[in-house]
Amino acid sequence: MHCKEAVITLHTLLQEVSMDNEAHDYYRRGTALVCVGRFIEAIEWFDRALERDPRYKEALVALAAAVDRLGLFREAVLSCGQALEIDDQFADAWFIKGLALFRLSLYAEAGGCFQELVEMDHSHAEAWFMKGNCHYQLGELTDAIRCYEETIKIHRKYPKAFYNTAVALAETGQYEEALRFYDQCLSMNPGVGTVITNRAVALARLERYKDAEEGFREALDLDLRDVTAWTNLGLCLSRLGREQEAFACFEKVRDLSSVGPGRNIVR
Repeated sequence: MHCKEAVITLHTLLQEVSMDNEAHDYYRRGTALVCVGRFIEAIEWFDRALERDPRYKEALVALAAAVDRLGLFREAVLSCGQALEIDDQFADAWFIKGLALFRLSLYAEAGGCFQELVEMDHSHAEAWFMKGNCHYQLGELTDAIRCYEETIKIHRKYPKAFYNTAVALAETGQYEEALRFYDQCLSMNPGVGTVITNRAVALARLERYKDAEEGFREALDLDLRDVTAWTNLGLCLSRLGREQEAFACFEKVRDLSSVGPGRNIVR
């Protein structure tokens, strides 16, 4: 009797090992497909992995990341939620869930996910950055700046954090300080039209119209459809008493079919 029970137990263990190996193999295949952008196929393999092991938390988060890339943000939130029920300290699950909530414009909920992450790991630069973006979208600019500054403390070469800090500083009227961050961003990532345009806007706010003009013209050398640059260049030229040139800029704005926002927060 005892020998028979031992054989049954060993057989059960071998079955469980086989299921684990199959689930892991399916997970690896799905991950490889995600890496080459074949998200729909990847989802099929993650589903197979989860059929073999419904508590495979890595597969749940990988599935969430794949459906997120397809714009299925609510499904991503649900999948991460399942992973967190299994392990509430699973950092990847908090991060992907936060991203999906952010894309659903649920900024307070997303910020809560990133807060969980930075409490678990204070050195998680990307979590601080996204937490800052949540505060920014909620109009909490001081908190946003603090989060971006935490990102920069952890990762000194993070141009998006320098740029977003500059944008938030400019929106609070701290134009001189904003210029410093725009300059640091451009030193790491030169030739970005949006950054150059917004830096020139800050110069114009400081009534440094000649310097601003140079900035807007540099931005337009990169993108002649930059409506913000054309508009503000016209305003600068008007302030400098060059009305005919200013009028030509406003005519250009009118001719352009698509009008972009005056400032853009990097997400």
